[in-house]
Amino acid sequence: MDYIFTCIGNPNILATNQRVIKFVTKDFVSLDETSILGLKATFEFEKLKEFLNYNLMNVILICDDVEDSFMCNINPYFISKDVLTFRKSYFESDNTFGTFSEKAASDINKKLILKIKNTSAKLKIILRGIK
Repeated sequence: MDYIFTCIGNPNILATNQRVIKFVTKDFVSLDETSILGLKATFEFEKLKEFLNYNLMNVILICDDVEDSFMCNINPYFISKDVLTFRKSYFESDNTFGTFSEKAASDINKKLILKIKNTSAKLKIILRGIK
């Protein structure tokens, strides 16, 4: 199963967090939020719930001609409608969609991070469920 949503970029995206990646529906990011990779995320909670039947997920990030990806486990307790979080750890909060992520924000391709620092940037995220 594949599901695609988008986010916009922002100059305040730092991507320096070493444990977490977040996509948020809000339209701003402060300089102390080091895990956010995209704003105004268009994901739909009902669509995301369909992934709870899968064990693993491949997350593919694309902005223009630059791409990166990572694998993670799926947290069956996910219930957030405004924050999508991927963690390197097993910590399962209500906004944690993926655990044991292969990557955190600081591990993402630096060329991709440079692109999403532009306010006109559109980041495409493909979630691919794996049974």
